[in-house]
Amino acid sequence: MVMFKLKSKMALVAFGLVLILLPSGASAQPGFNLNVDAACFPEEGDTLETLLEVYYTIPRSQLRFIPTGGIYEAAMDISMRLENVNGDSVDQVSWRGTTTIADPKELDRKDYKFFDTVPAFIRPGEYFLIVSIKDVNSGMNGKIRKRISVPDYTQSGLKLSQIQFAYSLNPDTLDSPSVKDGVLVIPNASGLVIPEDNFIYFYAELHGLKYDPNNAGLFRVDVDALDASGNTILKFYSNTIAKPGKSAVISNGVNGNALPDGNYQLRILATDLETGDSVHSLKPLKIRHSIQYAANPLMKSLFKAHPEAEQIRNEDDAKLVRNEIEYIASVEDLKTFEKLSIDGDNNFMKDFWKKRDPNPSNDLNEFQVQHYARWDYANASFTSRTYQKGWATDKGRVFILYGPPAEREDSGVAMDTKPYEVWKYYNIPDQPGERIFVFVDEQGHGDYRLYHSNVKGERSIRNWEESLQANKVLR
Repeated sequence: MVMFKLKSKMALVAFGLVLILLPSGASAQPGFNLNVDAACFPEEGDTLETLLEVYYTIPRSQLRFIPTGGIYEAAMDISMRLENVNGDSVDQVSWRGTTTIADPKELDRKDYKFFDTVPAFIRPGEYFLIVSIKDVNSGMNGKIRKRISVPDYTQSGLKLSQIQFAYSLNPDTLDSPSVKDGVLVIPNASGLVIPEDNFIYFYAELHGLKYDPNNAGLFRVDVDALDASGNTILKFYSNTIAKPGKSAVISNGVNGNALPDGNYQLRILATDLETGDSVHSLKPLKIRHSIQYAANPLMKSLFKAHPEAEQIRNEDDAKLVRNEIEYIASVEDLKTFEKLSIDGDNNFMKDFWKKRDPNPSNDLNEFQVQHYARWDYANASFTSRTYQKGWATDKGRVFILYGPPAEREDSGVAMDTKPYEVWKYYNIPDQPGERIFVFVDEQGHGDYRLYHSNVKGERSIRNWEESLQANKVLR
């Protein structure tokens, strides 16, 4: 017997723009950009059934919203049906979902999608899953028919669930099938990952570990990318983990940037190190790099030299990026950035660079490329003898903010003053005329500090030349 359980209502999720492609083995009718996926999990206890979870996503912008009591509402008729391989109906469920917006302008955001997780309990075997959605207001519809295999988890021993792909994994306490082991798993029902937009997030469950509370023991998880022939293309990681009990959740995110465009399989291999038993699970994976990354060699070169500019992976990356934007970000921006999680930092930086892109219509962010070119030059040219990084010196800060000077004067080897340099600019925004920065080598070690400038907001000394000669004489 099969029973769909409608425990959750449809939810709304926003994430980076994702190109929708249908999962392998699925067929669709024209209409909604509908994506459907499924994954199976072992059920604890004495049962012959397997937990089947069905996931779907649809773009909000494809729905028709109509005025209703001061707001705008869209309604969808949704149905799911399971058939055996002979086409006989096994079970089905239908319901109506609604959603509202306050202003039609919200539909300008094309990166909002609806998602839902619908569980069912089913005997092992081969089935066809049919998901249909119809917009009540426009009549537009979408339908996907997808073959699914439901494994038999009734055997004893080590068991690994099928793999669920996700757009994100976030802590949550919501009572919903999308929240598992305290984690909100936002399903990626397309099986497509654009590495420049997101990690390859996944969720799976391991059951049947040999567990002794007095000596818990260890298990190992290996995560790899395989080609269509089953050959290992990329080893993401191998972790040894203490057993939390007889079962464990395997969820993580890995960076797919090293994978060229193509179709792959993600493999999770789990090994109980006490028994030596191993199990694995495979999931088809599509990698499509963004047009910007693939088509623009300047951006590709930037990301190769500065991977943290493309994806912040850990706290060290976050600290580095914070340093890289220190001079061009506001105090409020820096405070906000420092309070965010890693995922929050990545989203923040996407918006940060997007706001500064002088020509969003092309694939190149000229401002970002220029900024990192200045950053690299500063580190290569101005790193001090006291091992202060070039970007952190006064010369480095000015160069990163304003670029190379139009003119540069050197004091030479004058004996009445300490060595100094004057940088002249003529194109600083909103400050016409000649603008200067005077750098002085206070200790005679080549570490130049800013002594004077006539640029707004910079240190300024009246009659700086006289002051320099009177007060900075070499002893």
